[in-house]
Amino acid sequence: MKKAHLFLLLASALAMLTGCEAKQDKKTAADQPTVVIEAVPTPVVPPKETAEIPGVMISGWFYTLQKDKDGADLMVADSQAVVGVPVLIYGKYAANAEDEGVTTMKDVAVDGGGKRNFVKVRYDGDDYWVRDYAVAVNAMPGIVRDEGLFLYTRPSLSSMGTKEIANNTIVAVFLNPLEGEGSEHFFKIRHYVNDGKTYTVNGYLFKTSIIQNYYLVQMQQCLNKAEELQAATGADPAVIAELLENAKAFETAYKEK
Repeated sequence: MKKAHLFLLLASALAMLTGCEAKQDKKTAADQPTVVIEAVPTPVVPPKETAEIPGVMISGWFYTLQKDKDGADLMVADSQAVVGVPVLIYGKYAANAEDEGVTTMKDVAVDGGGKRNFVKVRYDGDDYWVRDYAVAVNAMPGIVRDEGLFLYTRPSLSSMGTKEIANNTIVAVFLNPLEGEGSEHFFKIRHYVNDGKTYTVNGYLFKTSIIQNYYLVQMQQCLNKAEELQAATGADPAVIAELLENAKAFETAYKEK
């Protein structure tokens, strides 16, 4: 009996102890302050700039964006662009508006004086800025392979203009689809007019008068540079000879393609 009575006392004490702990737990939980976790806004990360639009340099220079002594933007010429060199242009191409949607900077001071408009491009693995007139947007290089041609002012057989374009002229051929009856026979092109005024001309030519092959374009680039050096005083004959050899190599590559 004593053992039974002792067991009952222990059981009762254990129940009381358990009940106290439970009450203590409930009281502790109730007394704890409510923790409010505020939602942390996800930072808005602007989309990464990409250079995806094909373009062609028609003239001008590659510039780098720097700062002047007062911390203002300043475009500094880095290297001269070779006519016909393909580049990739930053931005998003806007159909039927060849210069809209690209990444630009307007009225930027240029080292040497003046303010100009620029387009951001990627060339040979590096980023540059080029004058807006100097690059054809959404275009590929080509070369005129016909004699006695005149530019058309519209993609129409009845729209021949008065501006002549020489054989072997390197041009930018726009990829924009043309509209209108008979337009399927034409390319819209842009080319550089080397008359001392440094300007470019837009027009239309028959597709059959233009070859879009970069071997031929590079061949003509070498020939143009060799001709330029031959007209200059003190040009290194070895450099000229190498340019002519390179031109032959590009021509051979074109014929063997």
